[in-house]
Amino acid sequence: MKTLICLLRGINVSGQKKILMKDLKLSFDKWRFKNVRTYIQSGNIVFNSEMASKHTADIIKKGIMSDFGFDVSVLVLTPDELKNAIDNNPYSLSSHDPKFLGLTFLQSPSKPEHIKALEAIPQTQDSFIIKDKVVYLYVPYGFGKTKFTNQFFEKKLATPATSRNWKTVNTLYEMALTYQK
Repeated sequence: MKTLICLLRGINVSGQKKILMKDLKLSFDKWRFKNVRTYIQSGNIVFNSEMASKHTADIIKKGIMSDFGFDVSVLVLTPDELKNAIDNNPYSLSSHDPKFLGLTFLQSPSKPEHIKALEAIPQTQDSFIIKDKVVYLYVPYGFGKTKFTNQFFEKKLATPATSRNWKTVNTLYEMALTYQK
């Protein structure tokens, strides 16, 4: 049985697409996932599955539509993928405050021409660095004030995306490790 991490895009934001985590957990149980645990109210789930990540994402997406009536982007990662994202953080934690660091996970790799056009956009106090399927963000004035949002990256890179702050990414990885022991 594999440990997987699910990131849902856009639930429980400003009263939109409201799903209680206890209800989401019950649905995951119904969909035959095991050891389901959620973290905060923004659609972070760590669980065990016997299915491949892609198949799991499809089941979750269809299940959320069926159980809650919402069409949401679903990204499923392995612990190794999450660890790789953490390890490849290009921002020094000694000179960048981790509370202003975020990771935007992309559903699929972007075309080189999209990345090149995005990297040409001037970066002032807020900055980003793209590595594979992760956009690393540093927003010293806060996530609520940056123009570098999920919608911004989805439009520029032509792929669904979802963001998490540094603390959440690390907490989800630690949760996943407890399942692998």
